[in-house]
Amino acid sequence: MGVIVERNESHPSMTGGSLDLALYFAASPLTTFLSAYLLPRFMGEKSLFIIALIGAILGLFVLLVLSETADFKEITLGSIGGEKIGNDVKVFGTVASMRKSNQSIILTIVQPEELQVILFTGGKGNISFQPGDVVEVLGEIDEFNGKQQVFAQRIRVVR
Repeated sequence: MGVIVERNESHPSMTGGSLDLALYFAASPLTTFLSAYLLPRFMGEKSLFIIALIGAILGLFVLLVLSETADFKEITLGSIGGEKIGNDVKVFGTVASMRKSNQSIILTIVQPEELQVILFTGGKGNISFQPGDVVEVLGEIDEFNGKQQVFAQRIRVVR
């Protein structure tokens, strides 16, 4: 089985170095083997569906593992000022107050310093925290009106 390549001078991609690269990949023994023997035998519609399904399941598993092992740096509220905006952090504190709106919850936590934590709920769920709850907050540092705050990805009541 041979490879025939015509040079088309009018087409810009077929001049110079790209023609050499195209010839290399077109004449590659692996490419020839795959296109002549493997693909026609094993790549039917059912096989492609199974491969795509396995790839999707493996991808979801990898995302699950990565999300569980995400590296959140545990800090105290007093040291949050030294952190860069956008850093992921883990903060523990006691809920001092809570304000709810249609789309978010704003917690003020103390440790003895005070910090605002914003959790976007999208209007879903009946999420409630009580003053005195000790919470673990995983989130991202941001700044609003010159004050640092944390946009929570997850808040968990510890006790």
